[in-house]
Amino acid sequence: MIDHDARHFLTRVFVLLLMFNVIEVQGQTLPATRNLSLGNAAVALKGVHSIGHNPAGIVSLEQPVLSALYSQHFLGSNTHSLTGKIVIPTAFASFGAYGHYYSFESYYQTTSAGMIVARSLLNDLAIGMSANYHLTYIPDELQRSHFSFDVGAQYSLGTIADIGLSVRNLQRFFIKDDVILDQSTEIRLGSSYRFSYQVLLAAELSYFFESRTDFALGLEYLPMNWLVLRGGTSVNPFMQYIGAGIIAKKFNFDVATSFHPHLGYSPQVSIDYRF
Repeated sequence: MIDHDARHFLTRVFVLLLMFNVIEVQGQTLPATRNLSLGNAAVALKGVHSIGHNPAGIVSLEQPVLSALYSQHFLGSNTHSLTGKIVIPTAFASFGAYGHYYSFESYYQTTSAGMIVARSLLNDLAIGMSANYHLTYIPDELQRSHFSFDVGAQYSLGTIADIGLSVRNLQRFFIKDDVILDQSTEIRLGSSYRFSYQVLLAAELSYFFESRTDFALGLEYLPMNWLVLRGGTSVNPFMQYIGAGIIAKKFNFDVATSFHPHLGYSPQVSIDYRF
């Protein structure tokens, strides 16, 4: 049997691994179930779940949308997160907000909240910006807070294709900070192509400054008007993703999971409500 002190020490070691390795893989992008099932190749996708991927994507919404999401990270690790998002379109611009809570038992928690504004400049071009507040808490060890800023743009090539570009944690370009859990600046470039009403292909290239480059690919298929099947992959690290969704008159219900080669499955479930 492992005594209490040994278990406490091993838990702290695991938290540090989460802080410096896993969080870079899973935590940098705000959870979105549809996007997860597509390998997070989402910079050119539109809708409420563009929050956290590309703020320009909320411009496509014509009515308010409210979303709630639950994530279980790495089954068996007692690591989970809760996320809420809302988008309200107006004649001038589209406005969004989110709140996100991430927890590993009682040893490590992060809370984030943000405001998003986006608008169309031309019929085919949209831009957006997100201002975010982050609070990191490790009991008896650390409590730090900081702000971050994201910008993004999307350009539509007719009704069949979109191109997206986003820069996350933009403040790292011009603010020198000693935040221990530093967030790397990310540049994401991607596209989506609709072969037909039923088939959508999404691809994305991501560059994490001073860290890594990743490529993701996702495929979405509608066998019926109310059912969506999705799958995806990413290369760094090499991971697989799968999910499904149900489309109702006012609701979308989605489930998805990722599979990490060393840490296992991370399922998500979300529900969206259109007013």
